[in-house]
Amino acid sequence: MGVAREAVTVPLPAGDWSSSSGGPEHQPWNADETLITIENRGTRASPSPLILDGSTYEPKSGPCSNYPLWDYRWHPTLAHAHEQINVTADGLELMWFDVVSCTKTRSWTLPIAASYGIGSGKGNPSNDGRFVVIAATTRVYVVDMDPQPPSAPYPHNRIGPPLDVSDCGLTDCTIGWAGISASGKYGVVSYSGDHERVFEVDPRPSRSARTRCRGAPTDTRARRRPASSPASVTPAGRSTRSTTTRT
Repeated sequence: MGVAREAVTVPLPAGDWSSSSGGPEHQPWNADETLITIENRGTRASPSPLILDGSTYEPKSGPCSNYPLWDYRWHPTLAHAHEQINVTADGLELMWFDVVSCTKTRSWTLPIAASYGIGSGKGNPSNDGRFVVIAATTRVYVVDMDPQPPSAPYPHNRIGPPLDVSDCGLTDCTIGWAGISASGKYGVVSYSGDHERVFEVDPRPSRSARTRCRGAPTDTRARRRPASSPASVTPAGRSTRSTTTRT
């Protein structure tokens, strides 16, 4: 039995498509795999980035006109599958932005400008979408984007006072990138030469309503645990040359 077929031509934007220039931390698929974000490059490329349909791969939209996207990641949870986590080009605002409804859903004014986006362009949020590490030139801090009980929920602000990580015991303590582990239990600072320094994250609230980052130079192998504080971050060992395992 013959089946009639009709050829459908889909107009495609000009340019060369690629998943991302940012590396593996820039995943093209959103959490529920209904959307794909890709870069559209070339002299005639427009718009960029593009949002594709996750089933047909046809272009759905370009960037929202009110979205100051710069260094962004898809939100990792199904509950926020249409949202991206983004740091603006000036490094002064962190936001969640729904790319389907073109709506900013959450926003934080950062106390110190990010040197480049999320963890110097190489960071990711924790798997629950709660924590992210922001890196400045010599300091890092944690933002609790989705506070959980007994802390008050968003828009309650939990941003930690910055931790100076410039005294690392190495010849060169330039921050290469910083990030949070998938579990949200550990923060990592990677210095020039791939020397990585691991911190523990303690999200427990205290009298202060703010997320805190605390620590000291990891110049010994001793494990240090200062007094507890909300989302405090403490060094877990000496700076080492190794590959980070996200746990």
